[in-house]
Amino acid sequence: AAATQMGSGTVFKRMVYLLDIVGWQLNPSDRDAIKRGFTKSTRSTLGRQKRLCGDVGYVADWGLFVNISHDELVADIPKRVRSA
Repeated sequence: AAATQMGSGTVFKRMVYLLDIVGWQLNPSDRDAIKRGFTKSTRSTLGRQKRLCGDVGYVADWGLFVNISHDELVADIPKRVRSA
Protein backbone atom coordinates (compact mmCIF):
# COMPACT_ATOMS: atom_id res chain seq x y z
CA ALA A 1 0.00 0.00 0.00
CA ALA A 2 2.78 2.45 0.89
CA ALA A 3 4.62 1.73 -2.38
CA THR A 4 1.42 2.40 -4.32
CA GLN A 5 0.89 5.71 -2.53
CA MET A 6 4.46 6.76 -3.29
CA GLY A 7 3.98 5.92 -6.97
CA SER A 8 7.64 4.97 -7.24
CA GLY A 9 8.62 2.42 -9.87
CA THR A 10 11.97 2.02 -8.14
CA VAL A 11 10.25 1.02 -4.90
CA PHE A 12 8.17 -1.56 -6.78
CA LYS A 13 11.23 -3.01 -8.53
CA ARG A 14 13.26 -3.31 -5.33
CA MET A 15 10.35 -4.75 -3.38
CA VAL A 16 9.50 -7.49 -5.87
CA TYR A 17 13.15 -8.39 -6.42
CA LEU A 18 13.62 -8.81 -2.66
CA LEU A 19 10.43 -10.87 -2.45
CA ASP A 20 11.86 -13.10 -5.17
CA ILE A 21 15.11 -13.48 -3.20
CA VAL A 22 13.32 -14.70 -0.07
CA GLY A 23 11.00 -16.95 -2.06
CA TRP A 24 7.76 -15.09 -1.38
CA GLN A 25 5.29 -16.27 -4.01
CA LEU A 26 3.07 -13.58 -5.46
CA ASN A 27 0.05 -14.62 -7.43
CA PRO A 28 0.39 -13.83 -11.14
CA SER A 29 -2.22 -11.05 -11.11
CA ASP A 30 -0.41 -9.21 -8.28
CA ARG A 31 2.90 -9.64 -10.09
CA ASP A 32 1.40 -8.22 -13.30
CA ALA A 33 -0.10 -5.28 -11.38
CA ILE A 34 3.29 -4.49 -9.87
CA LYS A 35 4.94 -4.63 -13.30
CA ARG A 36 2.36 -2.14 -14.56
CA GLY A 37 3.43 0.18 -11.73
CA PHE A 38 6.72 1.07 -13.40
CA THR A 39 8.19 1.84 -16.80
CA LYS A 40 10.30 -0.98 -18.22
CA SER A 41 12.73 1.42 -19.88
CA THR A 42 13.58 3.06 -16.56
CA ARG A 43 16.61 1.53 -14.84
CA SER A 44 16.89 1.52 -11.06
CA THR A 45 19.63 0.56 -8.64
CA LEU A 46 19.63 -1.51 -5.46
CA GLY A 47 22.80 -1.28 -3.38
CA ARG A 48 25.93 0.70 -4.12
CA GLN A 49 26.11 3.26 -6.92
CA LYS A 50 28.94 1.37 -8.62
CA ARG A 51 29.00 -2.35 -9.36
CA LEU A 52 31.75 -4.46 -7.83
CA CYS A 53 32.98 -7.91 -8.76
CA GLY A 54 30.64 -10.46 -7.20
CA ASP A 55 27.57 -8.25 -7.28
CA VAL A 56 24.36 -9.72 -8.70
CA GLY A 57 24.33 -7.32 -11.67
CA TYR A 58 21.45 -6.44 -13.96
CA VAL A 59 18.10 -8.18 -13.42
CA ALA A 60 16.25 -7.75 -16.70
CA ASP A 61 12.83 -8.85 -15.36
CA TRP A 62 12.72 -5.77 -13.16
CA GLY A 63 15.08 -3.33 -14.93
CA LEU A 64 17.17 -3.31 -11.77
CA PHE A 65 20.93 -3.02 -11.32
CA VAL A 66 21.69 -5.00 -8.16
CA ASN A 67 25.03 -3.66 -6.97
CA ILE A 68 25.38 -5.96 -4.00
CA SER A 69 26.22 -9.65 -3.75
CA HIS A 70 23.54 -12.27 -3.21
CA ASP A 71 25.24 -13.30 0.05
CA GLU A 72 25.07 -9.72 1.36
CA LEU A 73 21.39 -9.49 0.44
CA VAL A 74 20.43 -12.63 2.35
CA ALA A 75 22.87 -12.31 5.25
CA ASP A 76 20.21 -11.27 7.78
CA ILE A 77 17.43 -13.50 6.49
CA PRO A 78 16.92 -16.70 8.48
CA LYS A 79 17.77 -19.73 6.32
CA ARG A 80 14.36 -21.27 6.88
CA VAL A 81 12.76 -18.25 5.19
CA ARG A 82 14.89 -17.85 2.07
CA SER A 83 14.58 -20.01 -1.00
CA ALA A 84 17.96 -19.44 -2.66
